[in-house]
Amino acid sequence: MSELSAVGPVVLIGAGKMGSLVARRLKAEGCRAITVLNRALVSDLPVLTASLKHADIVVTSTGAPNFVITPENVAETMEARPHQPLFIIDIAVPRDADPEVAAIGGVSVVDIDDLKDVVDE
Repeated sequence: MSELSAVGPVVLIGAGKMGSLVARRLKAEGCRAITVLNRALVSDLPVLTASLKHADIVVTSTGAPNFVITPENVAETMEARPHQPLFIIDIAVPRDADPEVAAIGGVSVVDIDDLKDVVDE
């Protein structure tokens, strides 16, 4: 069984082609708890923040023109769960996660450029 079966909830932001591909892959790897939010739900800040508070991993791939994951909503999330890390994978172009989010304690952010570097290696 994959290590993903031991991972806590995953929040997938973006229900388009990439989001669907990621959801299928997560499921194939044994991930049991996936919450999918589309851009309309993400624009409802309480829904987004509530979902983030329960996630171990966030994968985001919307076509939003602005950041959907901001220092404000992540700071609120981390205040509610100070000893639980959050890993954000931003595969959107343009980016969904404000780069300043990475400066928040307990939060790790990987974007498409970071993933490209890994593939290149």
